This record gives sequence, C-alpha cells and structure tokens, in this order.
Amino acid sequence: MLRKTLTFKSGEYWYGGAVNDGYLFPVGEQDSYRIDLTYNDTYNQVNPLFISSHGRYVWLEKAGIVCFEKGVMTIDAEEMEIDESCTDLRSAYKKASQKHFPPCGNTPPKQVFRAPQICSWIDLQQEQNQEGILSYARSYVQNGGKAGLIIIDDKWQRDYGDWEFNEERFPDPKAMMDELHALGFDVAVWLVPYVTPDTPTSERLLKADAFLKDESGKLLLADWFDGVSYVLDFTKQSAVDWLGGVVKRLKERYGLIGFKLDCGDAQYLDRNFKGGNEHNLLWAKVIDGKESLVELRACYKFGGSACVQRLADKAHSWGVELVNPDDIPNHGYLKYGFSAVLPAALAQGVLGYYFSCPDMVGGGLASDFEPNKPIDNELLIRWCQASTLMPAVQFSYAYWNSPDERVRNCMKACMAIREEYLEYILFLIDNAARTGEPIVRYMEYEFPHDGLASVTEQYMLGDKYLVAPVLKKGQTQKEVYFPTATKWKQRQSGNVFTGGKHVFDVTLETLLVFERMK
Repeated sequence: MLRKTLTFKSGEYWYGGAVNDGYLFPVGEQDSYRIDLTYNDTYNQVNPLFISSHGRYVWLEKAGIVCFEKGVMTIDAEEMEIDESCTDLRSAYKKASQKHFPPCGNTPPKQVFRAPQICSWIDLQQEQNQEGILSYARSYVQNGGKAGLIIIDDKWQRDYGDWEFNEERFPDPKAMMDELHALGFDVAVWLVPYVTPDTPTSERLLKADAFLKDESGKLLLADWFDGVSYVLDFTKQSAVDWLGGVVKRLKERYGLIGFKLDCGDAQYLDRNFKGGNEHNLLWAKVIDGKESLVELRACYKFGGSACVQRLADKAHSWGVELVNPDDIPNHGYLKYGFSAVLPAALAQGVLGYYFSCPDMVGGGLASDFEPNKPIDNELLIRWCQASTLMPAVQFSYAYWNSPDERVRNCMKACMAIREEYLEYILFLIDNAARTGEPIVRYMEYEFPHDGLASVTEQYMLGDKYLVAPVLKKGQTQKEVYFPTATKWKQRQSGNVFTGGKHVFDVTLETLLVFERMK
C-alpha cells in the first residue's frame, strides 16, 4: 500500500468520489472528509476520481482510502495517478475523463428524456398489479401527462430469479403491455441480480455453478432489503447466458424497452469478500446498453457509459438528518432528503455519470407515503421545480392526482417549462456522449477561479443557462451568484442582470432560470 499526501493550495476545493456524498462537496481547506473506496458502502455511483478547482486530479485504479483533513489530502492505495498539469476543474476533468472513462459515444434511448418517466413504486409499493398499473398510466395521460417511459417496479415478478409476471396479480400481462403501448408508453421492468434459495430456478443455477462464491469456495448470500438471496456471478458464462435468456424472452414477449437494474451493491455482500466492487461493475455491464435501456442506481467505475444513472431513493424531507443516533451497533443512519438531490446530481457530472435521473420527484422511500403519513405539498412543489431541467425527470408519487390544486398545477407548469428547453437538453445529451462534458455543471466548472467554487445551490445547464431552484422550506428570497463580467436574461421577466450576488423575491410558483447573454 502506497501513501501520498497533497497539501491544499490557497483557495483550492476538491470534488468527486461518491455521488451519495455530493452534499459534503466540495471539500475546502477547513473541511474533513474520509472515504474507503475499496468497498462501496454508499447507495449510489462511485468513481475513484478526485478533481480540484486548481486543475489537479487523483485517480485510484484499484481504489483506496482518501482522507481530507484541514488542508491535507492523504491517499492510501496500491496504485495512484496524480496529475497536476491542468489549470482548473474543467480541464482536469476532461483530461481524467478521456484517459480513464471516455464517453462511449452512445446515449440512452431519447424517449426517456423527451417526456417524464413515471414509476409505479410509490403508488403501488408492494402491491404491483395489472389494474393498478393501468389505472396509474391512464390517469397520468388523462390529466395531461406526456407519455414516455413507465417503469413497473419490484413485486411484478413471481419471485427473485423467476422473472415472469405473477399470474395472480397480472392475469394478462400481454394485454396490459398492449394498452400501455397504445397510450404512448415505452415500458421497463425492475430487475436484481439475486435468486431466492430453495426454488426451481435456484436449483438449476446451482447445478450450472452460476452463483457467487467467496475465496474458499463457499456460496455467498446477499443480505439485502428484501431478504437473503443467492447472487449471480457474472464472471461465469453460465450466469451471463442465463440472464441474457431472461432479458431476450421478456423483451420479445412483452415489447420492453429495457430494465431498471437495482441492487448488486457491494454493501449487501460480506465485507470480507474482496470482489464486491467488481461484482457491482459486472452487474452494471451485463445488459447491453446499445440494445436496451439500462437504468442504474449503484455502480463502480462505470463513468462514460450510455446508462441512465438514478440517484438513490431520497426521503420525503427537506434535509439530511441522522436517524436513531443512539442506536449503538449502527451509530444511527443518515436519511437523505431534498437538499441532497442537486449536490448529488452535480457530483454525478464530474464523475462521468452525466445521464442523470435525480430520483423520484418528492422522494422514493415507500414508508414516507403510507396512508398515515403527512404529505408536504410545498416540498413536492419545490422538488418538482428543482428536477424540471435535469437530464431526466421521474415521477412516482402521482402528482396529477394530488388533492392539492397547487401541486397539480405545479407539475403542469414545470413540464411546460421543460418543453421550452427540451431541445437544448437533448443537444447536451448528445454532446455528453461525444465529449464526456457534464450536462448539469458546477458553477466552478463553467466559470473557473471566479469565487464560485463552493456554490452548490444553483447550477449551469450546459454553458447557456443558469438554474437556481428554491431548496429551503418557507423560503421567500433566493440568492443567485452571477459570474464576474457576465450578463444574464431572466426567463420570466426578461430583465438583465450582471455579475455578483443578486437577491430575488420568490413565490411558490417561482423557478429561476437565466440565459447567458453574449
């Protein structure tokens, strides 16, 4: 194991590492942060890259441990590349990207960006069923929603590994698919790399030696949020061929466009198993992204790919909070709410995961939407606004059926705004596939050394638009920071603003968007 220390330069900030920790970035001279990249125990994408506002980058080919402490960066790794040849965040990112995770040249299917995605999870949760799916889709279209991708979530299947529709809940899945297609939807279904033990499928795959084993040859079990399961081993052709057959059958039988790939996380395996990150990477790669839509939540070292990269499920809450801190064995756990969304999307951009889907609008934790739980309509509205100009938008909570007229109107207004900028978003998607440039960008990325390195409550959409969503409950004013010697035209008023900090009055209907003037 090698050790290297880097001392911060004056005013230097560092970005990168783990998407889930985006809300902690950038790391400045007075900040503390540590991450062990040898084992991704976050719920989202990771890339072993750290980039500085002053043009330095660190790449850890075989992962490692990185610690920032009061102006010193300490790196412990088997291999490391430290490049100090660039001058700013953008040039360092582009050099690292081209060398270590070049863009593949392809994009996910454009229809997943042209209209909002809708996902059945929050509306149906553990009770996915044919009539429920159709009712969900019909009501969306009948209430003015633009049909795009619909994702049928967990519990559509008979069992984990038995990837066929549960006949009791889906008596005629082909007819359901035909109606969804007639409504204008493309369809994807949820999939995991796990197989329930003591089933006919698991017995066949055991005989085919298709499951993951530890170094001693003992079968590994994933202890994940839906039980304990065998894990497909994608270093073995038997597992790859079996899953390939599943994918081919489902696509041909039901006309699916692709799959929401969940789990495969290293954290669900025994921590002593050294191959968790590699297993996660192989799971991300196993379905061909050129032939199918692939939507991922967790992956390792997979920047530059043509996958939709979903942020991990967020809580229906405003901030990031420690829950059950007195739970000694686990020391509590963090619940990530709305304030973590934009920082995570920004982190995705400089880690090569630019085809971002910023989680389900309003949050993706099913327990937050149980009948006895209150819904924060202000939070729904602000979340919808903040997602509007992201690469992809995904609804799961049925905004269009909300009893609050403001929520329904917000969804329609936001999607109308998105239509105004859609062609530019699609241009940026093509540009990312060619160049690797992020779609959602830090201010520092676009305007280096202008005093905006720590600004993360607004973002650049490409190089043309500055977007400043309202992110705090009860907020009636929003500070917006414009780069020096620039001019910006506000979308709503047409007023022109120049460099520096400006304070805007905001109402519940306000989404601040500014166009860069030449």
